[in-house]
Amino acid sequence: MTNTLNHDTKKLEETIMLICSNVDDPKNLGATKLNKICWKADEEYYIKTGKNITGGDYQKQPYGPVHKYINSAKTNLINKNRLKEEVDSGEYNPNLFYTLSPVNMEAFNPEEVAIILKHTADISKRTAQSISEESHDIIWESAVMTETLPMYAYLVSDKNDVTESDMEWAKQALQSL
Repeated sequence: MTNTLNHDTKKLEETIMLICSNVDDPKNLGATKLNKICWKADEEYYIKTGKNITGGDYQKQPYGPVHKYINSAKTNLINKNRLKEEVDSGEYNPNLFYTLSPVNMEAFNPEEVAIILKHTADISKRTAQSISEESHDIIWESAVMTETLPMYAYLVSDKNDVTESDMEWAKQALQSL
């Protein structure tokens, strides 16, 4: 059984635009936090609805879950002159994102917008390291590097009583379907 969700390039691009346009200072975002905001918004929406906002898969990466298509979506936005990305010359050196066109708000329903903005406000105020450590949960720990992180696993992980053996059992049960 595959875990691939239906990837929606335009929705991911608009999600990136919505996040970047709602950060007061580009130095408060960066690539790591952008990834975390997408992840947390998709996770919350999936737990509530059974679908994620961006419609794509996430993979285990060293600093936490990363949307499989986020880099290509950023490149598309840059090529369309909708987003500008720079590397800060300061000590922290985050990638700085500047929106160059408005967000297509018709891409979202009100609940999606509220969830994205909630996580944007929260995560943009925190350090990239603290939010990365938080995303290193049992689901992330159980996966090998670049493995797809199944959104459905978060339906039970919120209870904090899922063990690695529970996850292994779930993987085997799904493979037998």
